[in-house]
Amino acid sequence: MNLICSSPFRLGLFASVYFLGLIVSMVAIGPLGDIYGKSKFMWIGNLMLLPAFLIMLVSYNPNLYYVAMFAHGLSFAPKSIIALSYMFEMVPGYEGIITSVTFLLDGMQPIFATIIV
Repeated sequence: MNLICSSPFRLGLFASVYFLGLIVSMVAIGPLGDIYGKSKFMWIGNLMLLPAFLIMLVSYNPNLYYVAMFAHGLSFAPKSIIALSYMFEMVPGYEGIITSVTFLLDGMQPIFATIIV
């Protein structure tokens, strides 16, 4: 995807679409996870990441990339917030360790992605 000659608006839209998905995710999915069960939303959020990452990896179409960035933003709350609270309920007393390991692995994903690709 050649973005060198793209307008600043099109370049900024990548982050804006991601954060729009993140805002929708944070507002809607947290309460829905409490009502309908955290496990379902955790799986949906994690499974949503696979096609989003695959599209980001192979697509040269900016419009399709915007959709993938929105899906990536939507998957943030189920992947991070709901998964953490679900793990806290399953393993009480180890909240600090679970949080540290989860954020460590989450932060290392971009590093591993560059090594694998």
